[in-house]
Amino acid sequence: MAQDASSHQLMYFRGIHVNEFFRIHRRKAIVIGCSSYDKLRQIEGFEGFQDIPESLEDVKVVKTGLRHLHFKMEDISVLTDPSWVDIKLELSKTGNDIVEKYEHEQLNTLLFVYYAGHGSMKNSTSAMLNSEQKNRCSYNLELTMRTLARTTKGSYVIGVFDCCRE
Repeated sequence: MAQDASSHQLMYFRGIHVNEFFRIHRRKAIVIGCSSYDKLRQIEGFEGFQDIPESLEDVKVVKTGLRHLHFKMEDISVLTDPSWVDIKLELSKTGNDIVEKYEHEQLNTLLFVYYAGHGSMKNSTSAMLNSEQKNRCSYNLELTMRTLARTTKGSYVIGVFDCCRE
């Protein structure tokens, strides 16, 4: 695949290739897009959450961008309109995979997590989800990522929240 000059420059930090600077051996990504909020609007206090169909296009664009940054297709997980459980399971599975690769093969992993949709902020950023259950309508994505970065050996975690915070 041919690279343009701008994507080539993104791979360097202080003149050193990012893989060497951070000792990154592999890349993983979780790309999340929440577009529909019809169930959430049924809960009192959440009536104003409108659908965001554009978030699904954002997911496609980010996935394409990750491919240009040499993420392998099999290392990019895409969740569209996921449930609370879907996100928890994907982050848990990915965290376990990072630990296993580090413990058995000494491989460091860069984990990139992207979220597009409505957000909420109370001390940290949560992803708002389409659920009719009040205790499952937001997922504290920022806290989970911070915990993963702090407690998972061999991980570098980058999070991008493409959301308005309600």
